[in-house]
Amino acid sequence: MRRLLLPVLTLLALAACGSDPDPTVAPPAGSPAASVTATASAPDVPTENWNDPQPADAAGTSYPACAVPAIFDLADKWTARAVPADAAKLLGPHTLACEIDGKAAGVIGFIRVFRATGTDIRAALLAQVGDKAAGLRTREFTAAPGPGREVAFGPADKPERAFAVATGTETVIVHWSGLDADEHTAGLPAYLLAQASFAKRGG
Repeated sequence: MRRLLLPVLTLLALAACGSDPDPTVAPPAGSPAASVTATASAPDVPTENWNDPQPADAAGTSYPACAVPAIFDLADKWTARAVPADAAKLLGPHTLACEIDGKAAGVIGFIRVFRATGTDIRAALLAQVGDKAAGLRTREFTAAPGPGREVAFGPADKPERAFAVATGTETVIVHWSGLDADEHTAGLPAYLLAQASFAKRGG
């Protein structure tokens, strides 16, 4: 049976437990500390053809729930919601701005949108991948604001995808993570819609 993924907001309760270092303190993307946690052996030559399905049809937009300097289309029944500031550093080195839930569309997983400091999209992505670099693939693409970079990573039973585009003085990362490989495949069209329609907000 499928198990429901808990949205990131439920992680607040976990953050209050234990004696681990403060999760709200993280090195900015591209900093020496972030480079230590990133995978230094990532390939530099992009892999172009990943046999992707067609992007989903657009049924909404990410703004205003995703208050980042970018906007993209949402697939039908995918629901975007902002993430409170006190939960924004619980899922990696970058600031989580919003998450887009696929549950109403029958997909168990979240498209999450992060803000990273600086405009080094490769460094931002590698920091996002962190220690989950098994099977890492990378490729480049062109978004409306300029060059983008995408990674596919994770084990075969729980693959993940993410892309990054610089928007002015920062980088926006869109990260798709499903419950398992089947959910990953089911949610790919919604993720690919976000990638295909990604544009700088306000211009």
